[in-house]
Amino acid sequence: MLKHIGLSVKNNEDLEKFYFDILGFKTEHKFVINSDYSKRLFNIDDNAQIYLIKKDDLLLEIFIKNLPANRNYSHICIEMENRDKILEKVKENNYTYTIIEREKENLVFISDNSGNLFEIKEK
Repeated sequence: MLKHIGLSVKNNEDLEKFYFDILGFKTEHKFVINSDYSKRLFNIDDNAQIYLIKKDDLLLEIFIKNLPANRNYSHICIEMENRDKILEKVKENNYTYTIIEREKENLVFISDNSGNLFEIKEK
């Protein structure tokens, strides 16, 4: 069973605009990881503000820290109602998106400003 997904986000503004305003997540809890735990668990010698945010049954653990994004195929697929409305908000706020037209259903990928990639499917 998947409990949560941990992501790094560069700043609180991206958390507010992308995760709350566009994707519709809400804060469940917030706390700080101290530099000792951060170093031992993630090899990052610094404190970080952490937000546990939730939408439906999906819980994300968002670490606020400006860290370089790695190139890889990692992404999170979210099934949401009103995908076109979400895509409008993404465009209005100048977030990166990719649409690949397909016969059955178009592929829609959106990205926050920290490089976290989401595949958005219509519910």
